[in-house]
Amino acid sequence: MMMSALLPLVGAEVTTMTTGVRRPPGRHKGRYIGKWMSVKTGEVMFWESQLERALLRLLEWDTAVRYYLTQPFRIFYLDEGKVRRYTPDVLVEINQKVIIEVKPESKTLDTEFQRWVSIVRNTLSEEGYAFEIRTERDIQREPKLSNVTYLLRYRRHPVPEEIELSVKRWVREEPGLSLGEVIDRLGGTPEALCQSYALMVRHAVRYDIEQPFSRALPLLPFIN
Repeated sequence: MMMSALLPLVGAEVTTMTTGVRRPPGRHKGRYIGKWMSVKTGEVMFWESQLERALLRLLEWDTAVRYYLTQPFRIFYLDEGKVRRYTPDVLVEINQKVIIEVKPESKTLDTEFQRWVSIVRNTLSEEGYAFEIRTERDIQREPKLSNVTYLLRYRRHPVPEEIELSVKRWVREEPGLSLGEVIDRLGGTPEALCQSYALMVRHAVRYDIEQPFSRALPLLPFIN
């Protein structure tokens, strides 16, 4: 049961709580904790494990994700007559608001953890939030994670409008045109490579992110 004294949930995460409720230190219980700057949301947020950082990269990449934020709020709930507190790992907005808890798969097999999940899921459901558990099995899929991690380096690289329009026209008129062919048409220079990767990370063109990354990767027009 959700208690009336909890911090505001509905409508609060994008206004008064955009930086999250926790400010973790550099290290916590032997784990390194760091910052993540989202170009998609404009938010600076914290991650508290390597697995959580990997999830943030995937959320930054995913065009279906409109907004996301780590440690967005706290909830208080009743468990066997006691008041408990929970700070979610990540809030994600897709077609609905989803709370994601990031955990190693081994921990999700514990019966006490499963009982906790049931309580928290019911509590959040009352407030209109879905609740999901993501493990390394979901997050660390290869080569997707490595591809995303590599391409995100170029998310801020500038691309002149005329070059973007030219590349879009090429892949529209020549389905299956490879990444290497696009780079060569742009001059085959390091700058041409950076511009091609920047267009990929912005989804100006389509490609299979699940495939090994190479110059032979075919590109296709982006479908809105």
